[in-house]
Amino acid sequence: MRIKQIIESKNLIIEGFFHLLKEKEYHKIIMSEVAIAAGISRMTLYRHFNDIEDILNYYLSTIHQLALEKFHQLENQTFRQLLLIRNQIIYENDHFKIILANNDVKKLVLDYTRSFMQSYASSLAPIEIDEYKRAFLQGGVNHVTEKWFLSDMQETPEEITEIIVDLFRKVILN
Repeated sequence: MRIKQIIESKNLIIEGFFHLLKEKEYHKIIMSEVAIAAGISRMTLYRHFNDIEDILNYYLSTIHQLALEKFHQLENQTFRQLLLIRNQIIYENDHFKIILANNDVKKLVLDYTRSFMQSYASSLAPIEIDEYKRAFLQGGVNHVTEKWFLSDMQETPEEITEIIVDLFRKVILN
């Protein structure tokens, strides 16, 4: 029962945080505002999180876990599948739309997703590429994702994944 209460409290906090993030810049949000937006006491908020960054990190780690669970359920684990799961989560999750609209937090989140992709990409694409191509590809994936968002995600997650994979092949093969 207690675990259920903790999860419910954290979900209220996440919702309150994202409600504020729609209206304010990330660095201007303070913990007392999150408590009010979440409809909880400051004591409850601080029981779960030390600061705003903790809230964001908790949210990202939860999404990261979800992506990993989906990925590990696949029989055919490829870079394309990993990218598709990432794109599906972004497409289906309203919080990511808020994040990508907020320049303060967008870089933090794109850096987080880059580290997620990095942790699996090298084992899934066992080809050797130099550090410059790797950096170019990582930045390229983030920029294509941002462009996709700015165009109101007109392509499906499957379509944008194919676009990125095609660009990836062109860079690697040339």
